[in-house]
Amino acid sequence: MVLTQKQENILNKYLSEVNALLNSSFDIENRRKLLLNLRSAIFSTIKKSGKNYLDDNELIRILYEEFGEPELQAEKLRNPRNPSAQLTLDYDNRVWLGVCAGLAIRIHVPVLSVRLLFSILGLCCGIGFLFYLIIYFYLYFSSGVYSGKKVQWSFLIYQLILTTFLLSFVFYSAFFTLKGIEYLHSRWVSHAEGDLIGIDKVYKFIFLSFLFYMWTGILSAIMGGLPLKNDWDKTFRNIRDAQIALLVIFESTGIAFVIYHFIVESISVIRNLMI
Repeated sequence: MVLTQKQENILNKYLSEVNALLNSSFDIENRRKLLLNLRSAIFSTIKKSGKNYLDDNELIRILYEEFGEPELQAEKLRNPRNPSAQLTLDYDNRVWLGVCAGLAIRIHVPVLSVRLLFSILGLCCGIGFLFYLIIYFYLYFSSGVYSGKKVQWSFLIYQLILTTFLLSFVFYSAFFTLKGIEYLHSRWVSHAEGDLIGIDKVYKFIFLSFLFYMWTGILSAIMGGLPLKNDWDKTFRNIRDAQIALLVIFESTGIAFVIYHFIVESISVIRNLMI
């Protein structure tokens, strides 16, 4: 990929700032080698994007998000770390956010084993998903890549309130709908003994569904309220919306189950009256 003159100026300015910060740490020859390696790494990252054309904003994003502020990059060059000695996100071999690849390097195991472990834990009420995001959050913020980005607390709080309200609205709508059906059952099917068939299990089902999607939805809302790289904040807001939609489907399924049995028992009452 060939950069425009403006993009070359952006890149050269970034490298010049790094070079100035390295001035007292290395001689001219060492700085030249380090900057050439850094330039090669930047071009390698650009090529991995798979784009034939790169706009100026995308180049700036790659520089400051993938490689960090000049101060951070200079510090990395002054104090290179052994990737196997410290847990970091592995962007080169990542499938999603780089957590599993980074863990595999740190504990010296095949990355597939780590991914399988998180997948299995993910089936256990989303525990693997929660752990994965906690590790990502910790490594992402501690890496220094987040430098210069400000959290809009009002937007984050808005996402939390909106998510809590929508999930609670879905749950209580289902709950009071069931209460209404239960009341009609007691008034209409007067000869029936006990509660409507299966209604206790449905109450438990909609409550457990609500609890599961509440904590996962709030977690997605938190991440969706932060200015994450590569528009992952938007992705998490979409995940939150999908979770709300799934809760609606589950609650509606439970209500449909109760309505079905209510209709069946009502038909039975009508038949008995006609006999």
